[in-house]
Amino acid sequence: MTDARRTLSWLLLLLVGVVTAGGAFLAVYYAPSQPATSLNIAAKNTTAATSYTEDLKQVSTTNGTGLLHVVLQAPDRLAGYEQATGRRSYLVVAGNTVYQSVATSITSSITSHRFYVQHVSDPISQVDPLPSYLSLVSRAKAVHRDGSVYSFTLATTTGKLAQLHYTVTGEYVSRIDVNIPGSITRIDLTRINSSPPVELPAQSSIRTGSPIPSTPTTTAPPSTTPTTTAP
Repeated sequence: MTDARRTLSWLLLLLVGVVTAGGAFLAVYYAPSQPATSLNIAAKNTTAATSYTEDLKQVSTTNGTGLLHVVLQAPDRLAGYEQATGRRSYLVVAGNTVYQSVATSITSSITSHRFYVQHVSDPISQVDPLPSYLSLVSRAKAVHRDGSVYSFTLATTTGKLAQLHYTVTGEYVSRIDVNIPGSITRIDLTRINSSPPVELPAQSSIRTGSPIPSTPTTTAPPSTTPTTTAP
């Protein structure tokens, strides 16, 4: 595995359950029936959005709490951060170019960002789990609707049952909740088709190579997330 792929794996180390959950569902639990047409349409609309802001939180009995915040500009630009075990790493993606900071303590303060640049094939698919969650809607055969919330159950490859709840606001999915024994995941989507442009923060330095140091440094994220147009 290349340094870049190791970098992205490390970035989402404690969120691995999120990415796995998006792709590990084996089969539909309930007997087939007519899927909820409006939910499928909302999922397709969200997948086709030109931009969105995504906030993901996963609480796992194995890995603790992980956070992921990203702003996506279709088709290939993204910026945000991953946070776990009291440390945060910032990430900006432009095409196949990845800018990533060393994970730093959330309790310290910094005045500028130091990014390491690498080139990775299709990095957004490795970072953003949302498309995987939206694709699960097509597997739902027995959907229960309660107002704007659509719920169904899928079986995972590990034999567990996952309860999935999709909230639809207008034409788009605005929230996803996934409950699996030992793991609770929530994704909130805002500013669909109206999220800000993606760029590196103004106070940034860039180096080549992997951001994974032999001894992690401790600096902290700024009070605001880097705005998201990379060079």
